[in-house]
Amino acid sequence: MKVFLIFSKVLNNSCSLLFKKFYSVESKCTKVSLYKGPPWRILFFGTDDFALHSLKALCAKLRTGTLIESLGIVTKKGTLVEKFGEDENLPSFVWPIKPVDIENKYDIGMVVSFGKMITNDVIMSFPLGCVNVHASMLPRWRGAAPIIHAVMNGDTETGITIMRIHPHKFDVGEIVRQYRIPIENDETASELEIKLGKYGAHLLMDCVRDLPRCVQKAIPQPNEGVTYAPKIKSEMAIVYWDKMSAIKLYNMHRALNHLYPLTTKWHGRKVKFTEISIDKENFNTNRIRRNDTKQDSDSRKSALAFLNSNTENTSESLKSFSFNDVNNEAGVIVFDKKSKNLNVKCCDGNNIVVKRLKHLGKSMSALDFYNGFVNKRPKDEWRFGS
Repeated sequence: MKVFLIFSKVLNNSCSLLFKKFYSVESKCTKVSLYKGPPWRILFFGTDDFALHSLKALCAKLRTGTLIESLGIVTKKGTLVEKFGEDENLPSFVWPIKPVDIENKYDIGMVVSFGKMITNDVIMSFPLGCVNVHASMLPRWRGAAPIIHAVMNGDTETGITIMRIHPHKFDVGEIVRQYRIPIENDETASELEIKLGKYGAHLLMDCVRDLPRCVQKAIPQPNEGVTYAPKIKSEMAIVYWDKMSAIKLYNMHRALNHLYPLTTKWHGRKVKFTEISIDKENFNTNRIRRNDTKQDSDSRKSALAFLNSNTENTSESLKSFSFNDVNNEAGVIVFDKKSKNLNVKCCDGNNIVVKRLKHLGKSMSALDFYNGFVNKRPKDEWRFGS
């Protein structure tokens, strides 16, 4: 009798463990396949203008009731996305969120310009996982500021990547969709951001129409061509006249001016350039120097691309290069009486044209700066310093 009771107890425990194991596997399998769409239930993560393009596109489709069943948002307090969500009466969650708050309520997470690492437990709350709209052709420019780095580097093209989100690392997930676009010669980072925001919204909607196939067929990013786009700091706008070419400074201006204008010094006091251009009429590619660094190689490529449309002045110099050393007149100012602008010599011997600037807390034209400060000093002191 005693032996029978012991055997019975062991059998019950074994059955219990087997049932629990089976139930656990069953639950996981069910969770993977548990999505209701189409129409889809989408939870959107975002904060800013760039994200708003995609959210508006999703919301417009939600109103038709044909492809999206429900749309919620995750954001931070005081953001444009939060305000839009309130106006549209969308369910809203303030970051950070807990998986229990969203589990079984949404099929997929869509992340656009959110800036926070999505944890694994949150990703696993979505049967289809999470996808991200990233403003570059990954794996180029992984990181927080891909648009600014693309412009600052003188890239002639960029694009949009829709990728799957992985926990623990930004921008390493499989590619769901990509779309490539050119960067115009004079295009600023602000202008490019608006353009890419619209393309990102269109590409995201293409993914929604192709769910779940597009997510399931995503392909790994290539190992080659990885570059990084870290957060922007004010120090990135400091001008080093003896190291930076005219094209480099112009690219920096296009990339950073909306955040940090190019900064130099006029006899010990800060000056910020708020409007500049390239002196194309006198631009000479033969002056672009050769160094062994990749940055200088990129600068030469950028210069050639920038001047492609200006063939009258560069056709001869494009045939062959003769690279010169750093020009010892870098930072020297020449006032152009005709245009009323300041031509400033760069290390490659080419000029940037300064049209407006800030000095001593005041915004002024190049003419005002010339009359008030430059012309009051001897000509051998007409020079900006680092």
